[in-house]
Amino acid sequence: MANRHCGREANIERSSVNQDSFPLTAAIAVSNCPLDTPIPAFHHFDMPNHSFILLLYGPTAVGKSEIALEIATRTGAEILSADSMQVYRGLDIGSAKPSQEELESVPHHLIDVADPTEDFSVGNYCELAWPIVDRAVKDESPLIICGGTGLYVKSLIDGLAEVPPPDPIFRKEMEEEAEGLGLERLHSRLAQLDPTSASRIHPNDRKRVIRALEIHHSSGVTKSEFESQQTRPRWREKVRWVGITRGWDELDVRINLRVDRMFEQGLVQEVQGLLNQGCTSHHTAMKGLGNRETIAYLEGQESLDRTLEIIQRNTRRFARRQMGWFRNEERIHWMDAGEVENWDGATAPTFLE
Repeated sequence: MANRHCGREANIERSSVNQDSFPLTAAIAVSNCPLDTPIPAFHHFDMPNHSFILLLYGPTAVGKSEIALEIATRTGAEILSADSMQVYRGLDIGSAKPSQEELESVPHHLIDVADPTEDFSVGNYCELAWPIVDRAVKDESPLIICGGTGLYVKSLIDGLAEVPPPDPIFRKEMEEEAEGLGLERLHSRLAQLDPTSASRIHPNDRKRVIRALEIHHSSGVTKSEFESQQTRPRWREKVRWVGITRGWDELDVRINLRVDRMFEQGLVQEVQGLLNQGCTSHHTAMKGLGNRETIAYLEGQESLDRTLEIIQRNTRRFARRQMGWFRNEERIHWMDAGEVENWDGATAPTFLE
């Protein structure tokens, strides 16, 4: 992993801005201030080693990584990935990992930390991520948490309940029932046992529906009850949540272009290589968007053109589910990606005026 910081000297001129808008640069500046602190506007933004913890969240292809890299380069921040597929080695194209040049320009964490045959869980992620944030807080060094895996983000910041371990036998039974009777039936059962969790889990999210049922089956306690008792990190109030958005038409175009580029870069060859290493469609790494559809192509189930179209369609749907994770999250401050992209980094951006 890279270990080099980039940053420049900076001057800051403070001025109050409407807190309701809470734009990106303001989020960084007040990261260690009370929420009612006046928000500064940056007239010279390059601020090496200024202390902040910034969460950048948004749907796939919205431009989170590019924004995080720009901020990190100017501030000396490190980047903590919150992406459930980028943890796996070998899933470079399919997970849209930063390039080697980008990894060498800014320190990144929790990329390439697991083999693709491992079942890397949110618990594994938090176990590795919490010490990284703890160290940043202790050293008063800037850190950007960047990713679109809502479960990783929520668990990292709000804590992870000590839930029972997986029960392979029960899980297999639920998988078979979902196949035979439909996932809607399982979600309805969850709604009866744990209405709170059912309201938070999409009826088509098979993995999370079954996991919630599994927790109750193993312990007699609901998932939501476990979560209400979880220990929360002491630094959680220091995190400033910024959500990046685009208009759906624009985002859909970006998604389609990204998928086109993935195939041009060699997605099919990457997936074939992972299969040759012993990965199967049952491994978590291979269930990610792009991988499972490419496996179907390699098995002769779809044509290449149709596979590309299916991945584009599924990715567009996934982006909408990602937005649903924090639709009602009061801590997150949403802003359009264009506001950041039009900012030159040297003068106050228009969205701070």
